[in-house]
Amino acid sequence: MIKNKKYTLLTDKNLVSIYDLEKEMMIKNFYHKNNLENVVNEIEVNYLREYSSTDNIVKFFNGLVSDFFIEANIEEKNYIKDIGEFTEKIIEVNHSFYFLHKKAINTYLKSFLFNSKVINVYKEQPLEFGKVPYHIINTSDYGIENIESYIDQKTIFLIELDRNKAEEIYEIESFMNEQKRTRIYYFADVNKIVIGPGLIGREYGCLFCEEHYFKSSDSNIDKSSSRLIADLLYYELPKFDDNLLLFLNEDITLTKGKIFTLNKSNFEATDQYQNRNISCEICLDNKEVEIV
Repeated sequence: MIKNKKYTLLTDKNLVSIYDLEKEMMIKNFYHKNNLENVVNEIEVNYLREYSSTDNIVKFFNGLVSDFFIEANIEEKNYIKDIGEFTEKIIEVNHSFYFLHKKAINTYLKSFLFNSKVINVYKEQPLEFGKVPYHIINTSDYGIENIESYIDQKTIFLIELDRNKAEEIYEIESFMNEQKRTRIYYFADVNKIVIGPGLIGREYGCLFCEEHYFKSSDSNIDKSSSRLIADLLYYELPKFDDNLLLFLNEDITLTKGKIFTLNKSNFEATDQYQNRNISCEICLDNKEVEIV
């Protein structure tokens, strides 16, 4: 038996809490004796360790939450392994940029990965992420009805810009702006790769606040550009989690309210914050514009 991926354990001195990633809440709290502290750490650190159904530790936790330990197949174990390696890498590189303990960052990351969907809306070539712990759905349908069908609170949209889809993208952006949804735009041409702006609802303005940017987005993405964009977004997406954004002490994102450009010939990179246009029709359509 192995720990169910939907649960994680948090400790604070002698208090242990079982956190349900799906519900995003603590569901059980208990005080542990000294001999249980090592067991708690072992369960979280060695997340692929298997236990017998007769082990006392299995009986104890399954007595609190009936499916805390479950029988795991290879697919389940591979997913848990990928999640563990992914979160460890992010925490190792970025933990100093958050007003959070590493364990809290780990919990928010796992919750994000467990609950989120990534919708890639592409012109001809979807982004090639390879092996990632994200639930990715690819679609070439820019129609607003299709976009609305994927909407929920934890969805992130990756949308390739296409000047031939101007009306559809305008409608998408109006909807995202009003409904406070997260989206990251991108495109590539023969000279450069451009990712951004990354937007959350009406924060940081909208895609059309700088209209010349969209008009210059003549996207033509090949497989190599697709892989490179996916690589750049690989560790970018979790940074848009609501909880992690709240505790960020320095902007380490590539795209939050800004546009990241990579020159293909010399790999020089630049980023530029997007300017909010107070006369933008989309933003004016929404009352109570938030200034961040």
